[in-house]
Amino acid sequence: MGELKPHRKAGRPVGTGGAAHITQRLRKEIYSALDICKKNGQPLDMLLSEQIQQDAAGTLSKLSKFVPQEVSLGGEGSAFALALGEVAARIADSLPEGEPNDTQLIDITPEKTDDQQ
Repeated sequence: MGELKPHRKAGRPVGTGGAAHITQRLRKEIYSALDICKKNGQPLDMLLSEQIQQDAAGTLSKLSKFVPQEVSLGGEGSAFALALGEVAARIADSLPEGEPNDTQLIDITPEKTDDQQ
């Protein structure tokens, strides 16, 4: 008798639209640019460190769009807190020793509350 044929969804398959191609191309170009920077001795972490030194508030507000919005800084072992600590350490290492400077480092070590002790 009459067998039912499976329905195909209308429209383009997922991931094949024009925007998908643009996104793939941009990702490829960004990765290539980061590789070039790395070969020239300026990896992304160094570029970010320099930019944070120049304009910490502006840079961090721009980067906040690319990190998870719900990050708990309460735990000592949180990945975000550890990453910020590493950035602070690299900034401190890049500062000239023995010379007075007007740069202030912000200590992000979480304070222990009464319920954590």
